[in-house]
Amino acid sequence: RVIKQNPPNRRPYDRRRAANAIAWNLTTGRRWEDLPPRFGSVPAAKRRYQISKRDGTLANVATVIHGRHD
Repeated sequence: RVIKQNPPNRRPYDRRRAANAIAWNLTTGRRWEDLPPRFGSVPAAKRRYQISKRDGTLANVATVIHGRHD
């Protein structure tokens, strides 16, 4: 599994919405503050990006996208 489950100590969040917000930010290069409302709140999207970067999820996604997975 590339995207991890909801942490037990956090409120549930929409993982797909978070992934789409991160993809939007990375592909457009725009500021988080320009995030369209359909992707959820800016603070939540930024937090999920930071967590995904810190825990290695973004690196795993990049590896899978580029076809270098085991």
